[in-house]
Amino acid sequence: MNRLKKLEIGQIGVIVICMLGCFLLAVVLPPLWKEVSGRDLRPLATTVANLLFGVSILLRGFLGWRLLNLVAALAIVEIILLVIIGTFTGNTGPEFLNHFNLYWLFFINLFTGLPWILGITAGSVWHARRYKKGQTGLVL
Repeated sequence: MNRLKKLEIGQIGVIVICMLGCFLLAVVLPPLWKEVSGRDLRPLATTVANLLFGVSILLRGFLGWRLLNLVAALAIVEIILLVIIGTFTGNTGPEFLNHFNLYWLFFINLFTGLPWILGITAGSVWHARRYKKGQTGLVL
């Protein structure tokens, strides 16, 4: 239970909701460029990546939320994404972790996990600079 306290489950829930909100917001925002075909997910995925990068910088750099909570929320969102991919492909049981589903999880991670980790890194640098100077609030 002591480790669960350290993770601050409520904060992880808020982070997961923020991340899923980025996915929903990207659907309603106009695409960054016209897609090549109806199945081209790159404009939508790039919008998601930009939103996730910004949110992770905000949560880590400005609000100073713990690194462990941000990484735990990313793990939860990755599990949710794998379940969504498996649902769309119709795989259940042992074939849930087949090559096709893992390929798509890797592709989606280029637009979710990578920007999230890069944003946490940039936010950590910003947070360290703010904490070192003893400043609070928005510092540019």
